[in-house]
Amino acid sequence: MKQAQTPQQRSLQYHLCYNRIYAETRRTFKTCHPKDALVISSMIKELGVQQYDPRVVNQLLDFVYKYVTSMLDDSKIYSNHANKKNIDIEDVRLAVALRVEKDFTTPPPREVLMDIARTKNALPLPPVKAHCGLRLPADRYCFTECNYKLKPIKRAVVKLGSSTGQTQTMDLAELSIANEEYVTNARGIKREREDMNFDV
Repeated sequence: MKQAQTPQQRSLQYHLCYNRIYAETRRTFKTCHPKDALVISSMIKELGVQQYDPRVVNQLLDFVYKYVTSMLDDSKIYSNHANKKNIDIEDVRLAVALRVEKDFTTPPPREVLMDIARTKNALPLPPVKAHCGLRLPADRYCFTECNYKLKPIKRAVVKLGSSTGQTQTMDLAELSIANEEYVTNARGIKREREDMNFDV
């Protein structure tokens, strides 16, 4: 008969199983992965990371391939602009410098930020009106401002009679109400609305 395991024994068994699977994964990783993946895994080890998911290497490889491809594409554009047949080291340096300038921006120095903060804080705040309730800023800075516009009502020209030729201008809303209340059949007899029939 099997004895029930304590939580400590289950935890120890789980960790042993995990370490065995992890070691197996690392062993197969070294034998079946390309050289670039091995370089990235060695870089991760140099940073002091001992355990990581193997998918991290794939993600970093994807980033490296995309970055290098975009650098070479930019270098090709610059070499074509300079009427050169091949890409040289100067084109690659220019592409890297421009990409670093565009993508990886550094924040301004602390002194510059302090000067900007001093000039901004030197301006006095606008006076607050004395009234009860919430003191909100101006309407343009609030979400309570009206953010829609009403459309003007369209006018429709309706002919009153075919023999007289008179015309009258009515709102579309009035016209729909008139059509609802006075529905006539082909003989011109006034017909009641269906919802007005109470003899059920």
